[in-house]
Amino acid sequence: MEAKHKLRTEARPETARLCQEHDVDLGTMWEGMRREAAEIAAGEPELRILLEEVILDAPCLGTALGRR
Repeated sequence: MEAKHKLRTEARPETARLCQEHDVDLGTMWEGMRREAAEIAAGEPELRILLEEVILDAPCLGTALGRR
């Protein structure tokens, strides 16, 4: 069985071809994650510190993934 996912090693903020069926704009995805994290942090005070540390204070998705 052939894998549908492709390995990508570059860390450039551009559209990535992660799966054959989907193009993912990493910048748009990161902004959506930050928006949702801010909304969750506002409604869930106990998660605020974790969300700030991992997502909201991170400059990019790559940094956030490396934090936890």
